[in-house]
Amino acid sequence: VSAFLLNRSSDLQAAGRADMIRSLRKAHAGAALAIAALAIAGCSAHPGTAAFVNGKEITEKQVDRIAAAIDETGSEVPGRAQIVILKMRLVLAKPVLDRASGVLTEDLKSKMRSACSAQYRFVDPAGSRLQDLDDFCYLTLLPQADPQSARALSSAFADARVKLNPRYGELKQQQGKWRTTLPPYLEIPENAAS
Repeated sequence: VSAFLLNRSSDLQAAGRADMIRSLRKAHAGAALAIAALAIAGCSAHPGTAAFVNGKEITEKQVDRIAAAIDETGSEVPGRAQIVILKMRLVLAKPVLDRASGVLTEDLKSKMRSACSAQYRFVDPAGSRLQDLDDFCYLTLLPQADPQSARALSSAFADARVKLNPRYGELKQQQGKWRTTLPPYLEIPENAAS
């Protein structure tokens, strides 16, 4: 009888350890999933925010609208990080574009849109559905039309305070242009491309 009780006790202890190990594995798996979900969500304290530029929020909805407007033209839609950078440039350029309203006559805007549409199919020579696309065109060509605006744009970009949502990677300025590096969970290993 005592041998039976001892064996039974050992069996219960082994079963208890197995349950505890199973519980720990479940907890570790749950924690790993939670960490992955946070990483994919961007770990942002501001859900739905793509970036902050000089304290102004750029929302994911704004990025979606730009992507949809580009898509409607039949043009290839750039990656979201590129669209976020486009929108950041527009936010920084808005005060300069507003001050250049005397230079940006309707005739010049029409000429700029025509010139832009040759390079960027998403710009409609008659005027785009989304003002951001036209503003992108004006931002691109304004420095040629007005040297004072060129200096103001250069200063605005150099003095920018930008906080990018981590889901888009890390933002760096290289040779006067913004570049993003992907977060590690989005990088494609070199051997996976073949």
